[in-house]
Order: sequence, then C-alpha cells, then structure tokens
Amino acid sequence: MKRAAILIIMRLAKPLLLISCITCSVLVHASESLDVRIAGIEGELLDNVSAQLGIAQLARQTAFTALPVTDRPDSEVTEASVRNLHRAAAKDIRQALQPFGYYSPAIESTLERVENRWLANYQIDPGEATLIDNIELGIKGNGRSNADLRKVLDSTKLARGQRLQHIHYEETKASLLKAALADDGESRRITLGVNRNEN
Repeated sequence: MKRAAILIIMRLAKPLLLISCITCSVLVHASESLDVRIAGIEGELLDNVSAQLGIAQLARQTAFTALPVTDRPDSEVTEASVRNLHRAAAKDIRQALQPFGYYSPAIESTLERVENRWLANYQIDPGEATLIDNIELGIKGNGRSNADLRKVLDSTKLARGQRLQHIHYEETKASLLKAALADDGESRRITLGVNRNEN
C-alpha cells in the first residue's frame, strides 16, 4: 500500500515540477518589455504601419506571450532584436505607406531603454500624397469591341487628380485580365504601368 501511494505522489510531482519550470521561464523572459508608439498618422495609414512595422510586431507578440514563439532571433525582446528592428523601422514605415500613395514620408524615431523597458517612438509625417496626374486607359487589338473590357475601364477607380492607391491599380488589372480571359479563352497581353514623377 505504501509503495502505491509513493508512486502516485511521484507521478503527481513530475507535472508540478514541469509547471514550476515553465513558470520560471516565463518570469525570466517577461523581465524585458517593449512599448512602441506611433504618432502623426491615423486610420488606414496607422493600421498598415502598425501591421508592417517589425518592432511593433515584436511588441504585440511579447505582450501576449513571454516565451518566444518562433526560432527567429528577433522573436523575443533582447537588446539585439530591439536594435535590429529599430534600425529597419524607417524602411518598414516607408513600405507600409506606399500602397496609399505616400512615397516621401518624414520619420523621426527614438529608442531608449529604462531599466528593463524599451520604448520606441516613431513620429511620422506622411508627406504629400502622390496624385494621378495623367491617366491613359485604352484597349488595342481584338479586344476593342469587348463590352466587358470597356466596362472595367469605365468603372476603374483610377482617375486624374485622385490619390494613387495600389489597391485600385491591382483591382483594375485583375478585372481586365478576368474579362480578357473570359472573352474567348485566348491569351491576351495586358499592360498596365505607373510612371511616378519625383517632385
């Protein structure tokens, strides 16, 4: 009887030991924290920058789990990961703003550490939006008489004076391709391009 009781206690002790080890690991990893603050933009610009900014991804990831969730070296808050992601932040921000027509943002950034807390600040002025100055849409060749292609061109959101948004360009391109392929199944050459003048 005593032997059976000891085995039960030993079997219960192993999971408790494992749980206490996991708790210790969580406390060790939780000792570093990261706060990221983004100012100067709002709405879809802020949403996209927050989603694309590597250092903000790390802050979100570590806010909910104290253990690294991937094998990537930048998957936990360490001095090296924070500094590497901070160095890449301006590039991340520029790329996140481009789909909305902002190609020349002014970005001021700071990174400071107070004890075990990192604070990354990004003040962003998106600059002037790139507007569509001239747009030429047309159909050449056999597709000129295709009503579906004409309908796509007539309904595109790409218009002179409008802010260049990549989503409108991609929607127009996909709709043209779909209409061209539905015509008679023949392959068609669709060419769309954007020439952006630097001001």
